[in-house]
Amino acid sequence: MKSSIYQIKKVRIVLVDSGINAAENNLNNSLIDEIGINFDTSMNVIERSKPIVENDHGTVIAETIKSICNSVEFISINILDKNLTTNGIILLAALKKAMSYNPNIVHLSLGTTKLKYWFKLRKITKTLNRNNVIIVSAAENNGRKSYPAYLKHVVGVKGINLKNDEFYYNNNFFYSPLHLPDVIINSNEKYKHICGNSISAAYITGHISNIILKLNIKKNNEILDCLKSEGMKNYRNYNK
Repeated sequence: MKSSIYQIKKVRIVLVDSGINAAENNLNNSLIDEIGINFDTSMNVIERSKPIVENDHGTVIAETIKSICNSVEFISINILDKNLTTNGIILLAALKKAMSYNPNIVHLSLGTTKLKYWFKLRKITKTLNRNNVIIVSAAENNGRKSYPAYLKHVVGVKGINLKNDEFYYNNNFFYSPLHLPDVIINSNEKYKHICGNSISAAYITGHISNIILKLNIKKNNEILDCLKSEGMKNYRNYNK
């Protein structure tokens, strides 16, 4: 494994979610761009600059990532409404847009169980992967197969009761805490009810970011080899 002479200073993450409320959550210095993607009245896919954030989901995901790795910068692509719903066509458009930002990671604390989007999701995530972008995706909370989390070249994440900085790897999935970090809950009581695989995926994106920065690795396969190696070691220790 060879590291580059050029030292990465910040990990660039495209966060596809409900938007980031930077002003109220001390994330202003980390948010470098924000757009929304949705349908217009004629059902055409459109982009909007600085859309209204209708749900705090994306904000707490960003905060969770930063609790693990502070040296990150976010591009927010807002596709979720106040009820955290969207459309598969919008998700595909967001992933295509994500590529234009040349990120290290595309983070998706979301997915779809609809098979009709499987092929196109597979195609666009493979393209991202070939362009050295890591895709992190939360699995569906109720155990159903969801995409892109279940695609081979995507980092699929499930939640389990672990401490804030713990994670492990088993049977092609990463496992990390279901609940928000204590530091976030302590600073804002209204977030204490938020839990699930969405949060778990955010922890893993934070750990990936740390590997990129600490080891200065740029090739996504080498980064994920490091993450898997640590995750498998943690799994063996967890089951002793």
